This record gives sequence, structure tokens and C-alpha cells, in this order.
Amino acid sequence: MYISEFGLKARVEMLRRGMTITELAEKLGVSPSYVSDILRGVREGKPQRQRIAEILGLEYSAEER
Repeated sequence: MYISEFGLKARVEMLRRGMTITELAEKLGVSPSYVSDILRGVREGKPQRQRIAEILGLEYSAEER
């Protein structure tokens, strides 16, 4: 399974917090499969990436993939 650099950072932080993709998706108001696609780099989801970074306390650059 491929995972983007952003997705790896997000997943590490999610594990640290004990947060599931479903819980993150609920906070974003999107489906878990959409969040998974963003973390794997299948979809860009730029507005959602920014929100994911805010929720997880990560630094995020729009150029980050």
C-alpha cells in the first residue's frame, strides 16, 4: 500500500492519539474512504488536508504531497 508523506505524518499522529480514520472523517464531515484516499495520495483534498493538519496539530504546506 502506498502512503503519501503527508499521510504518513497524519497516521503516526493518529496512532499516537488513538484516533481512527472514521473518527477523523467525522470531524471533517466526510467519509472514511475519502480520508483514506487523501492519506494515500489518491485524492488531493487540499482543504481537507489543511483541516487534518489543524486537527492533528501538524505543520502543513500546500506543496506537500
